[in-house]
This record gives sequence, C-alpha cells and structure tokens, in this order.
Amino acid sequence: MDGHDQDVPEALGHPASSPMPPTLWTVVLEAGAGTETALERLCRLYWLPINAYLRRWGYNEHDAEDFTQTFLAHLLAKDRLAGIRRDKGRFRSYLLGALRNFVIDHNVRKRRLETLPLQAETPGDDRVREPVDPARTPEEEFERRFSLSLIQHALDRTRDDYSQRGQAERFDALRQFLPGEEPSCSQAEIGLRLGIPEGAVAKAVHDLRRRFAQAYRDAVRQTVNTSGEVDDEIKHHMAVLSR
Repeated sequence: MDGHDQDVPEALGHPASSPMPPTLWTVVLEAGAGTETALERLCRLYWLPINAYLRRWGYNEHDAEDFTQTFLAHLLAKDRLAGIRRDKGRFRSYLLGALRNFVIDHNVRKRRLETLPLQAETPGDDRVREPVDPARTPEEEFERRFSLSLIQHALDRTRDDYSQRGQAERFDALRQFLPGEEPSCSQAEIGLRLGIPEGAVAKAVHDLRRRFAQAYRDAVRQTVNTSGEVDDEIKHHMAVLSR
C-alpha cells in the first residue's frame, strides 16, 4: 500500500464500530468556506492524482508540479468551492471534470503560472515521481492515483490512531500483514520483537485490519453523497486498482 496496485482488506465491505474523524468532503466544504487549514489539507490530499493526470497528458515532471499548483490556484480562486454542495454527488467526479475542463479550455503552457504558498504541503516522497503508465488515459491515471490516495489516507489515519494510543511501533510492525502487503517476517518473529505471544499477534493483526477497514470506509464515505453509495464506490476503486 505504498503506491502499488494492491488489494484492500476483505473487511472493507463490513463497517466497524469506532468511527474515524471525518475527512475529504468535510474538508471540501470547509475549504469552500475559506478555512486556511482546510485549503492546505485539500491540496495535500489531491496533489498526487492531479499531478499524475497532468503528467499523463505529456507534461514533464517539473511542468506537472507547476501546473498542479496552477490548477489548485484556479480551483480555489474566486470562491469556486463555495458553491459546491455535498448533494452534488461524488467529489471525485467533480474534481476530474474540473481538471479535464481546465486542461482543455486553457492553454496552460502559455499561462503565467500562479504560485500557492503550499509548497510544504506538497507530497515529499517518491510517489510524486512514480512513472505514469503510457497505456492509461489521463482519466484512468487520475482514477488510479485517486484510489491509491484514499488507501494512503486511510493508512495515515490508522497510524495516527495507533500513535495516539502510544502504539506507533506496533502499527509499523504489523502493517506488513495487511492484505496486499508482502510480510518480511513471520507473526512469531513479530511477537518476539514486540514482546507478545504469537496468538496475541494474530489478534492484533485482526484488530489492525478492522481499524484500517473502517478508516478506509470513512474516507470513501466522505467522497460520496449517501452511506448507501459507499459499497459501490469501494467496488469502483477496487476495479480501478485491478486494471
């Protein structure tokens, strides 16, 4: 789940009991209201799929980073988000449509680039430089990165949850047992490292999968209009990642 096409836990189809803090759509609505921290979080959440979309259009790495900022400046300027209502549907579709129109309707290469004071919020890891697949259309690349961003967001939220409980080391040791990952050692070895019985490791893995599944569902829930759309949206993201 570090930028690779991977499955997510089967438990994603079954909501857990402890809710994670609201994200995504809530952030969008707060950004529309002009909340500065919400604007920064919105840019950070969607930077990767927007950047991948532009690179698939043929922009080089440097230009794609500049144009990502240009699009975000365009999106956030003149209160464009202020009129968005959650009942408009899935923000994924809104964002892709806005991005597609931006590329088509504007000659970005000739625009004078605007600069947002959000450089510190730009993803600073290798995911930004992950090559785009020339076999995918820009829309397909956007959808893939959007799906991966939701998984990464759920992982980050889960780790934060463990950290708040003083269990960050446990999360880092156990995350390799999430579906889609390739464990580098056995649960017995993890037990020795953490100082707990192997049976307790199995229970801890089950608990991690449950918490991550809930965090993922919560993330997806914030991108759709109603709870009834969550399962279909998850199926959509799983189909995107399986291509």
